[in-house]
Amino acid sequence: MRVSEIDLADVAAWPTWLKVVAHVAVAGWVLGMGHWLVLGEQRRELASLARTASDLGRTVEAKAESVRRVGVADQRRAQLESTLATALGRLPTAVDLPRLIEELSRAAVESGLVIESIHVSDDEPHDDYVAMPIALVVTGSYHQFGEFMAAAAGLERPLTLYDFEIDAGGRPLTLTLAGRAYRAVDGAGGGGAASVPERVRVAYGGTGRSPFQVDDTPEPHGPDREMQGKQPLERFALARLQMVGALARRGVAVGLVRDPTGHVHRAGVGDRLGLHGGRIISVGFDGMEIVETLSDHTSGWARRVHRMEPKGRQDAVNDEHLAADIGDEE
Repeated sequence: MRVSEIDLADVAAWPTWLKVVAHVAVAGWVLGMGHWLVLGEQRRELASLARTASDLGRTVEAKAESVRRVGVADQRRAQLESTLATALGRLPTAVDLPRLIEELSRAAVESGLVIESIHVSDDEPHDDYVAMPIALVVTGSYHQFGEFMAAAAGLERPLTLYDFEIDAGGRPLTLTLAGRAYRAVDGAGGGGAASVPERVRVAYGGTGRSPFQVDDTPEPHGPDREMQGKQPLERFALARLQMVGALARRGVAVGLVRDPTGHVHRAGVGDRLGLHGGRIISVGFDGMEIVETLSDHTSGWARRVHRMEPKGRQDAVNDEHLAADIGDEE
């Protein structure tokens, strides 16, 4: 039977192959509609439940981490409480004030300081201990202060120092600091002051220049020096410069310095030359002295004096000729 001869209204007369195709099409449509109406909603609900399960899993992991941290924090707190209890147990039941002042005085004297005043205030009670405020004023040098602080840190008395202030307005320097001595609350503690174990000794190893010695500060080098602008002779190494003579006018001598290019410059006291911040400190007909400020690679700066003499003494002329030369140059 040809396709054109098939009567679509007479299903019973359809050929077998067309009936099979029709049945398959109807079955596919039914399954598709069922999936869209029933299974699709269930799949969307399943996806939502999967996301919820993933979020809950991350929440459980976060809670587990929090529990672990709480356990670590509890252990740490127990350790700190044990350490605090041990420290409080070592506090003396009373502060031997005369002995404490004697130890502070000895530490200051051994460090070369002069004690201006020691003031002790009323006790400050706390839950676990009692603090005795102490104010101390001493005079001396910067490094002596460091030695004193190291000695105070090694005292057998439970003592803390804080609120440091150094007055550099005069010489010697003045150090003002506050401190606290500690004792146990009445009825607690480990006994008398003598029962406090000896503390670890602290050594002061400071050397070099004090930050308050402003006069010893070297001249600027590097980028700072570049910012100020260099003089012509600072572009050459000192060994490549040559003094060829000197000029004088009204009793002031000026050196004549030739650079490697052959140009001769006039250089007087205060002028700079060389690559290390060299500065002329004196000029005479027999030569001139230059001071350089160099890093000693250890604790600060070192000064080196260099003498530059004319190429030949015969190059020097008398004052009349020098004055005439200056007049011609001007």
